[in-house]
Amino acid sequence: MNFGFMLKCLRSNAGLNQKQLADILNISHQSISAYETNRREPDFKTLEKIADYFNVSIDFLLGRTDDPNLVKLEGQKLPKELIDLGVEYVTVLKEFKDKGLSPNDIKKIINIITKE
Repeated sequence: MNFGFMLKCLRSNAGLNQKQLADILNISHQSISAYETNRREPDFKTLEKIADYFNVSIDFLLGRTDDPNLVKLEGQKLPKELIDLGVEYVTVLKEFKDKGLSPNDIKKIINIITKE
């Protein structure tokens, strides 16, 4: 998905028109229109404002992840153990996907593994 489509979906789901979102972000209505039609891209500060307003990550806005709920760790550094665990987790999920397991099957496996 591209940024323009993502922005339009988020705005529509929030029940806002382009003018309302532009007022909230303190930018022009024309800018919102240009972003949504991919004629223009926002600068970094505007991208931050959009992500903060909709409480999503910038990676989600840019289509780099499907998870809008990534935890924001402003100015914090993750412990090495947590980073290593995340890398292992992603590697295992990729292996499951490469073996043809559906997302639903992967969720079932994760539920079995994480049950206490």
